[in-house]
Amino acid sequence: MLGSHPSVVFEVPLEKSVSPPKGHVIKRLLNTEAPAPTLESIEQKLAKARELRELEQSKKIGQISGERISRAKERRSTLVDAQATKIRTALDVRMEVAVQKRSQLISHVVQKAQRETEKLGRATQCRQDREMSARTKHQVALEKLNQTQAKKEQLAKDAVLKAKTHTDKVLAVAQSKKEKEAQEQKTRELDYEQKLQAAQTRKETITKQKVQTAQMLQSKRSPSKDCTPKKEE
Repeated sequence: MLGSHPSVVFEVPLEKSVSPPKGHVIKRLLNTEAPAPTLESIEQKLAKARELRELEQSKKIGQISGERISRAKERRSTLVDAQATKIRTALDVRMEVAVQKRSQLISHVVQKAQRETEKLGRATQCRQDREMSARTKHQVALEKLNQTQAKKEQLAKDAVLKAKTHTDKVLAVAQSKKEKEAQEQKTRELDYEQKLQAAQTRKETITKQKVQTAQMLQSKRSPSKDCTPKKEE
């Protein structure tokens, strides 16, 4: 209630010179002879008394007002302190809540970042594993292809070598057969020549023998018979 209305301040002069000293008034009254009271003097005295009462009342009012102002200031200061404490407490609570929310948000962001990092790490590892597996499969297939190609080339080389060896053998056999046939042909020709020569020799020998026989027979015949003996082959 007090905090919602503006405070009222009373300014009351409290100088000592405002109220005359009572001792001086009493001494002056005792030293002077009291004249006969007149209406004017009575009115003056009444006015002074009224002024004194008003001054005393003003002092009392000033004291009361000062006490009220002091109490109002104290209450206001207490209220301001309470409001400041309340506001400070509320701000501390809000700050603590904000710090907790900020910490929770940071923790959530960090956890999310960690999860994303883990996902990225797993994805990277999975991709590397797939690439490694594909590379391994490709390498295995390439090695098998190379082995198959090498086997084919080796088989082709072996076939070529075998064919060459067989050809060489066939050529060698053919050459040997040819040489053998040539040798046999030469041998046959030589035998034929020898036989022919032997036959020729026998024929000549037989012819000589026949000539000799014919000559011997002719020498034994008579000279009158002019005939020539028939040659036999």
